[in-house]
Amino acid sequence: MQIMTLPNKKNDYNILITTEVLAEGVNLHRSNVIVHYDTPWNSTRLMQRIGRVNRIGTKADVIYNFVFYPSVQGDEQIKLNNTALMKIQAFHTAFGEDNQVYSEQEILDEVKLFSKESIREEEDERLKYLYFLRRFRNENKAWFEKIKNLPLKSRTGRNSKKHSKT
Repeated sequence: MQIMTLPNKKNDYNILITTEVLAEGVNLHRSNVIVHYDTPWNSTRLMQRIGRVNRIGTKADVIYNFVFYPSVQGDEQIKLNNTALMKIQAFHTAFGEDNQVYSEQEILDEVKLFSKESIREEEDERLKYLYFLRRFRNENKAWFEKIKNLPLKSRTGRNSKKHSKT
């Protein structure tokens, strides 16, 4: 491991131990080592811990992430390892993370929730709908005006006696 040096910055401490509450207000981007002494039930906290170190502006080429897992006996009772792994895997699936952060068992997905492809597909669907409405308005002006002038609380129904139940 190397200690990063920045101009006008002191490196008086090689190790800084902090609680999650204190770390929320402290910029930790000059560090490059994270030690998880516990496994949080909430996987968001695990991602936040890493995010406090892996920030924009970090000078570290590599960030070391050490995780202390519960003992085998303790985990048999509380099932924390499996729960944390499932929750962190949900992050990877939804956001397409590019690094394993809790376990080597994590599967990294290339699909991203906000990828350019998903946004483009969503836009295309809306555009198709708008083109349809515009074409309908231009080709059926009378019908369009009738529909447009319907009261907002309009209801529709049908006579069930006219339709068979099969």
